[in-house]
Amino acid sequence: MSVVVNADDFGMSREINEAVIDLMRRGRLLSTSLMANAPATLEAIAMLRDFPQCSFGVHLNITEFAPLTKAPGLAGLLGRDGALRPLPAGFRFSVAMLRAIYAEFSAQIEKLTSRGVPISHMDSHMHLHLRPALFPVVKALQSTYGIRRIRRRANIATETPKLKTRLRRFVYDWAIRHAGSSLTTEAQTELATLISAGARQRLEFRTVEAIVHPGNPYYPGDVQLLCSPWEKELCFPVRLVSYHQVL
Repeated sequence: MSVVVNADDFGMSREINEAVIDLMRRGRLLSTSLMANAPATLEAIAMLRDFPQCSFGVHLNITEFAPLTKAPGLAGLLGRDGALRPLPAGFRFSVAMLRAIYAEFSAQIEKLTSRGVPISHMDSHMHLHLRPALFPVVKALQSTYGIRRIRRRANIATETPKLKTRLRRFVYDWAIRHAGSSLTTEAQTELATLISAGARQRLEFRTVEAIVHPGNPYYPGDVQLLCSPWEKELCFPVRLVSYHQVL
C-alpha cells in the first residue's frame, strides 16, 4: 500500500509551520496542504522551497480568517469582524454565494501560484470541498487551474457505516474522480484511524491518504504519532509517498 500522509493547515500558525517542516526534515512527512489566507501563509511559502521531494496542495478555506476577495456574495459567510466563520448545520448556499466562493478559491490558488508554490493537489479546511453544493465550483477550479489530484471522502473507519452512507459516498467519490478526469487515492482517513483499522485486518487499497494535523492544539498526539514507527503496527507493508505518486 502507498500511503500519502498529508498534513493539513500548513500556514495557519508558526507552531504548525515549524511542526510540519521538522517532520519533513525527518522524512516522516512528504505532503502538506497550504492555506492561502492564514496568518502564517507567507512564512510557510518561504519554508517549502527546501523540500522539492514533497507535495504541496492548496487547502481551500471559507470558514476561517479574512477572505482575499470582497465579493458581495461572501457576506453570508462572514462574521461581524469581517472574517470567515464556520458554517452552521444545515447551511444553504445561494447561487451568488457559490460564484463568490469560486472567486475566493481562485484568489487563494493564484496567491500561492504567483509566489511559486507548485500546487500538487486540492483539498479544503473542514472538508468543505466535499459538500455536494460545491461540486460545480470544485470542478470549475480543476478545469481552470489544471489541478487534477483531489481529496476524496473518508472511507476507512473503525465502525462500518450504514449502507445508505456507503452508497452516498461511493456515488460522490465516483463523480469526484470521473468528472474532469480527476485523480484521487483509493481511500482516505485520519492516520490514527488507518493504524487502528490496519492493525486488525489487511486493507485492500493500493493508495490511501492519511490526514494529520501536526502542531495544531486540537490534535496534540499527531507529532508523537508521526515520529513513531507506526508502519510496524499494521499487518501489511506500506510505503510513504507524496501526492506526486498518485496516478
